Amino acid sequence: MLINLLANDYIRHPLSNLIQILLPGVNLRQFGFNSTILSNNILDADYWIIQAFKSANNPAGFRTAYKLSGKAKCLLIFVWLPSEIPEEGPFWCHILNKNLSSRIKYIDQINIPSMTDFENLIQLWPLLGFELPANIMHG
Repeated sequence: MLINLLANDYIRHPLSNLIQILLPGVNLRQFGFNSTILSNNILDADYWIIQAFKSANNPAGFRTAYKLSGKAKCLLIFVWLPSEIPEEGPFWCHILNKNLSSRIKYIDQINIPSMTDFENLIQLWPLLGFELPANIMHG
């Protein structure tokens, strides 16, 4: 099993340890938000675990997952959710959710999210659809 993990350093290292404990022997590739992900690495993974936000107002991970809609299984990890968004959904989970371990352990049971699934989440939380202007430096 091959899992691609996309997250910042603070979350990537503890999550990678958790993944290795829950899924011994898994092949895990780790990417930071400033990493270059080669196109042949995008769809060859069995699963993606993605931190939804690069920073407070930058849903870069969500945008990456959205591009994978209909093509790859993914689990979005949120470090904060507004009160109107459930802590757990079909393809997302709050990092402190009591079910995070089981969501990772049974990641093969997650369905491939569709574009409609992502758009429904954007309707609940419009910030997820936020796109940085092209002339802004990404840091």
